[in-house]
Amino acid sequence: MVVVFTGGDYLEDNEKTLEDYLGHECPNPLK
Repeated sequence: MVVVFTGGDYLEDNEKTLEDYLGHECPNPLK
């Protein structure tokens, strides 16, 4: 499976990390 995340600018503008965006309940393979 390939997952492409394209919201990097949104995260950078809001000073969040990808882990913050996905939340702590995200399955490990997707982290």
